[in-house]
Amino acid sequence: HVDVFFVLEGEAELIASSEVVRAGPGTFVAEPLGIRHGFRANTGAAALRLLNLHAPDAGFADAVRRG
Repeated sequence: HVDVFFVLEGEAELIASSEVVRAGPGTFVAEPLGIRHGFRANTGAAALRLLNLHAPDAGFADAVRRG
């Protein structure tokens, strides 16, 4: 699946492979299938709010719930 991050408020560090992007409000990043990625939440002073979308549904949310 494609993993998409859209920062609404605050700041995060979005990580794709070995690249780190400091992402503020309005930043949109789409991570393609097969790329190791993630994020470090709230690297700024304000509270972080971001949207994290996965498409198509590949069972990611269920996998996280199962641990």
